Amino acid sequence: MEASIKIVLEKHRTNSEGLCAVKIRVTHDRKSKYYSIRHLLKNDDWNFCSDTYRKVKKKDKYEMVSELDYIKSATRGAQVDIKLNYEAIEQKAKACINSLPVFSFEKFEVKFMNKPTNWDYLYHAFLEHIKDLKDENRLGYASSFNGTLTGIKYFMEKKPYKDSKNIKQKDHAGFKKYKSLKFVDITPGWLKKYEKFLVSNGKSTSTIGIHARNLRVLFNIAIKEHGIKAIYPFDEYKPKSSVNTKRALTIEQVNAIASYKASEGTPEQFARDMFVFSFLANGMNLTDVFRLKQKNISGDEMEFVRHKTINKKNEVAINVALTPILKNIIKRHGTVAINKEVYVFPVLNKAKDEVEAYRLITQKTKQINYHLKAIAKKVSIPEPLASEISTYHARHSYATILKNSGESIEFIKESLGHTSSATTEKYLKSFSTEHRKKRANDLDQQIVGF
Repeated sequence: MEASIKIVLEKHRTNSEGLCAVKIRVTHDRKSKYYSIRHLLKNDDWNFCSDTYRKVKKKDKYEMVSELDYIKSATRGAQVDIKLNYEAIEQKAKACINSLPVFSFEKFEVKFMNKPTNWDYLYHAFLEHIKDLKDENRLGYASSFNGTLTGIKYFMEKKPYKDSKNIKQKDHAGFKKYKSLKFVDITPGWLKKYEKFLVSNGKSTSTIGIHARNLRVLFNIAIKEHGIKAIYPFDEYKPKSSVNTKRALTIEQVNAIASYKASEGTPEQFARDMFVFSFLANGMNLTDVFRLKQKNISGDEMEFVRHKTINKKNEVAINVALTPILKNIIKRHGTVAINKEVYVFPVLNKAKDEVEAYRLITQKTKQINYHLKAIAKKVSIPEPLASEISTYHARHSYATILKNSGESIEFIKESLGHTSSATTEKYLKSFSTEHRKKRANDLDQQIVGF
């Protein structure tokens, strides 16, 4: 629906001199907002300046003529000037509306009234973007942006960095500098100083890269969608690339975890089984494992859509063969199939909304990863892998082991639910050390007489 505009007189409000305010009314989607154009008129003067048609006497008879024609035929030059001025204001308002790809009152105000926008300031831009992400139920992404805002806060205030989860109310006292930070203040030099600050506070190269990515995303939105006039700093500034950490386990290491003898009904048993379930179910992320419902199971197969791609252009259905081990894990930890909407695993049974679901999944994942690290050490998986292992390793291990076995990239891409082979290649950037050694030894044995 297009926005409409009209200049109106607030007749119900008059000052001591009997003057009323003239305002421009903008209406969109049945909602109207009024903006002052700093004019005060009497009702009689307004009659000469409105767009209505009036009956006027012409040669002993009354005819309907436009008010503008009437004004031009009159001797009231001041009212004619006001009328023409109002028409110019309307044209400006229409041009502002037509220049907006998507209308919003906020964007109209910025253009029409040259009103400073909150998006000039990083603080307000972060808060608005985080709110948008939460409204879209992209809570993990929202948490990531909140972490970047927290880092900027402590950098600008020259205070030791604290993770957002540990921030107390008193920690917010006296924080003012970071709220006045504008996009125009973000230069390559500023970014390098921010990176140095993060390094001095023990943040990893990958964490610094995430902060830089979030800032870059927000910068692009500010420029493209909100018309912020700032020099783009990321053509010159490039954060240090993190060393590719080996996230994939060998099939022997996966088997060692799967074969670990955990006591019945213990958190260790649940952690072991969830890792194995994730691995065998095409490297399914735990957020998708815990969102599985009985309707996703049909016979000997499961079909699901990754939560992160639901209602997105890259949404694809993933099919998983329900193997005997997967069936046993469901039988051991699953719920009774009362109806198709029941969760396969009872983690989200008490979740009232998406925020609560995100909290429960995050909490349960942390518990699983804690016990998974303990299992890895008990089955002699070497350090530092044993101390770093998480359920995310199941996904990378699934993909890498398939590749090392000779499976095609196309099949792996489909199994993981990727829409681009480039994304799959990131998982498979390098073969495992064991695979390289095996291939080298195979070639070595083919060299005869050396």
